[in-house]
Amino acid sequence: MTASSEESRIALALADVGRAYLSQGQFAAAETALRQCIEANVRLLGTRLHASVTALLDMLAVALVQQGKNEEAEAVLRECVALKVEWLGQLAHEEVATSLHGLGEALSRQGKFEEATKVLQASLHALYQATGTEWPRDSGPTLQALAMCHVHLGQYVQAEEVWHRKVELGERLHGTPANSETISALGMLAQLCLRRVQRPADALRFSTGAWQAALAGRLWEHALQVGPVHLACLAGNDQSIEAIEQVVRALIEVIDRFPEGHPLRSHAISELQRLYPGPGAANG
Repeated sequence: MTASSEESRIALALADVGRAYLSQGQFAAAETALRQCIEANVRLLGTRLHASVTALLDMLAVALVQQGKNEEAEAVLRECVALKVEWLGQLAHEEVATSLHGLGEALSRQGKFEEATKVLQASLHALYQATGTEWPRDSGPTLQALAMCHVHLGQYVQAEEVWHRKVELGERLHGTPANSETISALGMLAQLCLRRVQRPADALRFSTGAWQAALAGRLWEHALQVGPVHLACLAGNDQSIEAIEQVVRALIEVIDRFPEGHPLRSHAISELQRLYPGPGAANG
């Protein structure tokens, strides 16, 4: 076996190890393996300007972010974007959009919301140009991250516009509001209107849409998340005790679908007991 083929074999093995550690949540070990793999690939290729290197840089950034090493992740992703633009010859590519999204998330985690907003908008623009549509399937996470940056900056009008776009994205992709993109965005709109901009009637409209869509689609995890929000919106609009108890009973049925100790179940029970400390409150 030649030295180069041995180097190639080692690089492939390290990449597999890095992926395995990432999937197992062993992020420090993943970082070590991925850094070694990047070095091996660069030695083998003689350059960092290669798709295999940028793919590894994207994975390394994930491992760093999960350890709270956001400044290091930022540096890695800036390099990754620059390399991708150079070897692809354009900014309008889905690969570039992916790294820009990661960079925006790393910036946001450091509280750099203004810069993160610009980077996330650039990611969306690259994705729109690359796919030839303003409704690309993979744009949901970037829209969510962008909306949250607007919230942190107190830009509630812009946040609402982005979440409305995410609602429409889900409906266009799935032909129904009973999908994760739409339900999660409606839930965020409900919380924004109830807690930030004092529009309780709109909050109830959005939470009702999210709750009904989650139940209709039998999307139980989403129902578990949006149910307490819907209860808060009902209470914030002085709805009747009968209407509130109807939702409480339905939410308890959803809660009972999840095993004891499930984090979403525990949170939902806590919120239910806080919002409705009455006879319908669940146990467990």
